[in-house]
Amino acid sequence: MENAIEIIDLKKRFDFPLKPRGGIFQYFPNCLFPVGHEQDFWALRGVHLSVEKGKMLGIIGRNGSGKSTLLKVIAGILKPTSGMLRTRGRVTALLELGTGFQEELSGMENIFLSGAILGMSRKEIMEHLPQIIEFSGLEGFLYTPIKHYSSGMQARLGFSIAANMDPDILLIDEVMSVGDLEFQSKCITRISEFKKNGKTIVLVTHEIEVANYLCDEIVWLEDGLVRMAGAAGQVAHAYRSALHGDGGATVAEKGAKQIISTGGKSIVRNVRLLDGQGVEQSVFRSGEPMTVEINFDTEGRILERPGIRLTITRLDNLLITDITSEVTDFTPSCLEGEGKILIHFRPLLLLFAKYDISLTLYDRDDPHCIYEYHPRIVRFEVTTQKIHNPFIVTDHPCSWEISPER
Repeated sequence: MENAIEIIDLKKRFDFPLKPRGGIFQYFPNCLFPVGHEQDFWALRGVHLSVEKGKMLGIIGRNGSGKSTLLKVIAGILKPTSGMLRTRGRVTALLELGTGFQEELSGMENIFLSGAILGMSRKEIMEHLPQIIEFSGLEGFLYTPIKHYSSGMQARLGFSIAANMDPDILLIDEVMSVGDLEFQSKCITRISEFKKNGKTIVLVTHEIEVANYLCDEIVWLEDGLVRMAGAAGQVAHAYRSALHGDGGATVAEKGAKQIISTGGKSIVRNVRLLDGQGVEQSVFRSGEPMTVEINFDTEGRILERPGIRLTITRLDNLLITDITSEVTDFTPSCLEGEGKILIHFRPLLLLFAKYDISLTLYDRDDPHCIYEYHPRIVRFEVTTQKIHNPFIVTDHPCSWEISPER
């Protein structure tokens, strides 16, 4: 497969004054009295990477790791100090939505201005104008000066202009968090369309779950160097491990390192998921009830003061919830013989996705003593009819009222 982007030993240096000038000289321009000493800051210190045509690459890392600098170099905004960069095809960058907008001009006038800045001819802008207007949802504000737009409205217009170009390579820098839920969903759908049409996409983001969800591969930058690159799930897990220092494990997984033997067969024999009528299901609708039925058999053993932990994890390894029985005041004195433990979710507030349930059976007096640990013992899917942003995992019903002051 042909590479759309190739980068070899790319370096970028910035020169900063070693310290601010003092005295009367601080009031004069630098060109009249230049600072004699400068400090070299290497934002990129030898980056190697390639992106196959039609793939989506995520770039993650802490603040100051070089993510945005790298994207600006690929976009041609910054010139590299050394190294090789090769792109194939037309490049469009969404670095800061609304860049180039003039506050005194109307939304319509800014469409033509921003389109020209992004490299579109007037004919191209006219051809795409209906789609830009429809996508932005700002039909009633097109002749209003931009200075009266909210930041969200400006973001809508900026993304709509760039999203309706026809680039071969699309560069995106931290724009997935703008706008309301409906507009974010439209942005995600549009990016998915770019992928289906064989476009190459590079996304810079601090949201690791966003990169894991959307991207084929992820590059992890640290101090201007590539610390890790590879499959999205693998790099996302390693990055979470570095941030949290626990290997990315859940509470249950960490405790499972100290499993103690109960002898004989597994105590937990079966786990079923039931709907509101008690019928076993694997697909549930958001907002409806779901019951987790845990069938157990101690085979003559007695488990004193047992505790149960239930964790729900989305398939991209995002931990959704970690519940222990004590927190919910479920504190049986013992488990003996055969029986069922029922955990009710009334209603189930999760949104569209697939999820795994893990179970841990432990000693309440010593939670580090794990009787049994069952990772990802059962899987289920949640559906919803609402407009859904895949980065949002729960839906919380609420009621509204207004109470006048008396």
